[in-house]
Amino acid sequence: PGYGIQKRYPPHAGRLIACGHTSSSVAFDGLLCIYSDDHGDSWKIGADISSVPYKRSKTSGDLCPDENQLVELNDGSLLITIRNQCRYHARARMLARSNDGGETADLKELSIAENLIEPVCAGSMLFMEEYDVVFHSNPLNDTYRVNMTLSWSYDHGYTWNVVDRLQVWPGPSGYSCLTAVPGKPHHIGLIFEQGRSGDGTGPTAIEFITLMLIDLRPT
Repeated sequence: PGYGIQKRYPPHAGRLIACGHTSSSVAFDGLLCIYSDDHGDSWKIGADISSVPYKRSKTSGDLCPDENQLVELNDGSLLITIRNQCRYHARARMLARSNDGGETADLKELSIAENLIEPVCAGSMLFMEEYDVVFHSNPLNDTYRVNMTLSWSYDHGYTWNVVDRLQVWPGPSGYSCLTAVPGKPHHIGLIFEQGRSGDGTGPTAIEFITLMLIDLRPT
């Protein structure tokens, strides 16, 4: 799930970066980014966050960084939202940062976004430069994949709004992906797995919606 990016700002403007995760059955266990400085002709392994315990069976509470999505902020740093597979410290998402173009992830910046609760599911993130706002989508429930919600942050992901975030769909909700909408600078797009509320099943359809942004900056 998710997408890669091309950096717009130093350091390493123009670099292609994609982040994902691997399991203990392959060479690496945890979150892993790759990057290219020659428009995709060659790739190098970059930032990583290893699972703990490494390449061994995991239990509840272990550090298990899973599916993730990165964005570039307007200072050139990278912010990554991470599925907290084993509920490390909380039933909420993890956030990581890179200040060198995705070559390393600063573990001192690894944090729990306690206001972004999750049922262990993929989520998405989008930075809108004209608003200087980071948007985040995921099923906002700590147990079940329901309640697809759009949250946003005015301070590059250090805090998240809890009062006026937008419930997109109350029923069964799964993976999601946020995107800009070409030709509509004040809109964002959201595609997500959707199910009928109360029918006892999980997501049964793929829904795409556009959301019009007004003035989200706090007064």
